[in-house]
Amino acid sequence: MTSSFVDVAIGLILMYLVLSLLCTTLNELIAAGLKWRAASLSQAIARMIDNPELRQAFYNSGLICNATAASRGGKVALSDAANASTAAAATPMSKQGKPPKDRKHPSYLEGGTFAMALLDSLTSTEKGKEITGIATGITKKFPSVDEIEKIVGDLPDSNIRDVLLASIASGKKHIADLRDDLATWFDSAMDRLSGDYKRWLKWLSLAIGIAVAVVFNADSIAVSRALWNDSTLRSNIVSAASQIVTKPPQAAEKACKETDPLKQTACLMALLKTDQERLRPFPVGWPDEVFAREYHNNPGLASLWVLLMKFLGLLWTGIALSLGAPFWFDLLQKFVNVRGTGPKPKGAEPKPKNP
Repeated sequence: MTSSFVDVAIGLILMYLVLSLLCTTLNELIAAGLKWRAASLSQAIARMIDNPELRQAFYNSGLICNATAASRGGKVALSDAANASTAAAATPMSKQGKPPKDRKHPSYLEGGTFAMALLDSLTSTEKGKEITGIATGITKKFPSVDEIEKIVGDLPDSNIRDVLLASIASGKKHIADLRDDLATWFDSAMDRLSGDYKRWLKWLSLAIGIAVAVVFNADSIAVSRALWNDSTLRSNIVSAASQIVTKPPQAAEKACKETDPLKQTACLMALLKTDQERLRPFPVGWPDEVFAREYHNNPGLASLWVLLMKFLGLLWTGIALSLGAPFWFDLLQKFVNVRGTGPKPKGAEPKPKNP
């Protein structure tokens, strides 16, 4: 009896794990299709580099143009990528709360890349050209710390001016030290942005989880009942769970790291098909003949009770899926280990030693 309870629990947990992986893949498809990460990063950089002239020079930097072109599969000319990124980042500050209309922006930037592009962009401002000699025809060179201090000192009041002055005032005498300081500042800002993005994504995951439960008719109550009544089904599901614990499946964000949007979409679609194949052993899907028979064979309040149980079963699954695949995989490992351990054979207890 106890073993049956554990097997039913393993079956439900495995179903939640597979469906959670499917939800993660759908999340990535939606985020990639609508370019939410690119839009979020564009808004964050617009707030960080709040000087319009410096921000435009930043997006015209070759480092950022290369990152933009790479995020679009390298199929866009660098000048076009720079213009698109500049348009996205130059959104008026009064509209910063809304996603930019043009999302042709890199989804990721490394802290070192951001810092070097920012320092390089200082020489492209009017004061930067004057101080470094570019305006008189001298070939452009990377500015020294002293030149950076002069350029920044002449910038109008802004948040980025304060950040740069604070970094210089902290005693940075070498470009490498200043670069590392700015990279750390950028990484900290990205950590906060990532936290906000993940909190928002949890609500999306809940909505997608409920939608997936309804589409696949993944009724927790009906599935647990089917597992309890069918020992062969339980055995097959437990066997599948043991295989998955031995060879963990990769989530979409780790399995599909393509920078080319078309390749990433193709990878996610292939992963979505794999997730659907993993659902085959489970008693899910429409039409639900058992539900239809129970509903039609029970008059009045009894039929309402059948509907309520179906609703609760689907809602239960949707809420469970919002907990995420890592949670269910860890729980599955524990239950499989408990089942594999089993009761200790007689005589296996160690004999107490004599004092």
